[in-house]
Amino acid sequence: GSADFNGAQAVCSLYEPAGRAVCSWVKKAIAPAYEDRVRNVGPELMSSADPKKGGKKQKGGIPAGNFSLLPKPIIEKTTLPVSTTLGELSSTLASPLSAVVTSGAIRRDPRLYCMLCRLIKTLVPEGGVDESTYTFLRTFLVPCMSLFPSNPSISTELWSILAKLPYQIRYGFYGSSRLAGLEKGAIRTSPRAKALPIIEAEVNTGIDVRYTLKRLSKENIKDMGRQLSKISHSNPIVVFTTILNQIESYDNLIQMMVDTFIHVTELSLDVLGYCLLVALGGGDSKGGRSKLKEDGVNAAQWLSSLEDFAGAFYKKFPNVEMQGLLSYLVRRLEQGEILELGVFRTLLKTAGSYGFADCESTAGLSETQLDGRAGSQQLKRETSDFGIVEKFNRKASIKLRSVLQDHDVGVVILILLSQIRTRIIYEIGNSTPKHIKLIGSRYDSCQMVLSVLIDFLTDTTEDQNASSGSISCYASALPELSELHQSFSVEPSIAWMLCRPLIRAAMFEQEEEEAVPPNLEPYL
Repeated sequence: GSADFNGAQAVCSLYEPAGRAVCSWVKKAIAPAYEDRVRNVGPELMSSADPKKGGKKQKGGIPAGNFSLLPKPIIEKTTLPVSTTLGELSSTLASPLSAVVTSGAIRRDPRLYCMLCRLIKTLVPEGGVDESTYTFLRTFLVPCMSLFPSNPSISTELWSILAKLPYQIRYGFYGSSRLAGLEKGAIRTSPRAKALPIIEAEVNTGIDVRYTLKRLSKENIKDMGRQLSKISHSNPIVVFTTILNQIESYDNLIQMMVDTFIHVTELSLDVLGYCLLVALGGGDSKGGRSKLKEDGVNAAQWLSSLEDFAGAFYKKFPNVEMQGLLSYLVRRLEQGEILELGVFRTLLKTAGSYGFADCESTAGLSETQLDGRAGSQQLKRETSDFGIVEKFNRKASIKLRSVLQDHDVGVVILILLSQIRTRIIYEIGNSTPKHIKLIGSRYDSCQMVLSVLIDFLTDTTEDQNASSGSISCYASALPELSELHQSFSVEPSIAWMLCRPLIRAAMFEQEEEEAVPPNLEPYL
């Protein structure tokens, strides 16, 4: 039946058996729903043994079988029916789980945490959760992971739930933990939002990660990389925030650190994507940092290091969420800011494998190399770096193009860049006049990214079906020529530049005497 858990937090903190008793009550409460919804693999793998023949027993005299993987059915009356909903689960278990989390008692029962994750996974709908469920996940499941050090299974179970939610909700969970303070900073916040056992776990993680980073070198990178990955299983936000702070100052760590991340869990990689977004300025705590050097022209060292890290990271791990980072860049472009444009440029060059199309590296090409620029993609790759073709991740390139095509993000960036390009020169603000070198640098950067992005979005090398290929997606998303000029205030020369790949594709279709697709007909 129901139970009163008023004052249970203090009792669980002072008396260890009380914490175990509350955990046991929770397991008994969810047992019927768990056994009905979660596949019970224990009896399928190992049959229960007769206690008279040597079978093990659990405390309380319930036979457990020789190698039972899951607990036996609990016959006692429970407060949760088999047909329980996620709302009923969160409201019923809010008080007891608050007691065992705040006191840290749940760290002694990782099986309970796994049972809850598996049950909640079957109840969470695809795409989002209501307010009560969001609060339940934010205050219990996500913070609790810190109490189970070096346990990748706990991280995997939690990720099975979070993977069903959109990145906005997941980043909200990570952000609530970060805004409450990390390590000792959580104690100084008023009112204190984190339980003391969680703060203790974060402090221990911070000590371990800094100890490991101090001893990191090229010779022991494999061993130390595994150690860092092991530390990150329970407190990924603490670990990756510390690592990114190191990378901002020492850019020679970038490739070494990216190579070590092959050992971390999927949840840790997702958290790293969030930490990168926060470090770039997507969080309130880092928004005030200057993104220019003292000369007022060149990007700051920390920003240049994070740009290189973003490209190397998403090239190595293309399945990590990119939409959050791209949404932040789009919002900054809407505000007229292009200081973070170097991040997007690096993504195209490194993750998108389009470094050969960057004009910066081809400023002093010979006549033969310039002729090669008029050829195919492969010829451009070979002639841009004097015959040295850099290895590229085909999967990362396809993934980046797919993300840019979703919700027409790539075309939105093209239109914003076209508008900002003119504004950079003629805009007059109330602040101190900008240096002429800074204006020229921003204008050139904007033009380079615009050119590379057009080539990237209209690249048909990887297309398998013309009807759903790059040209078709680009044509469906791009407004017509007259609309670009009249509705979006794009200069005629840039509007023609945006439409030129579609005009070329429509002419090729017409020359081959094939039916021109409807989305290309306006360009004939």
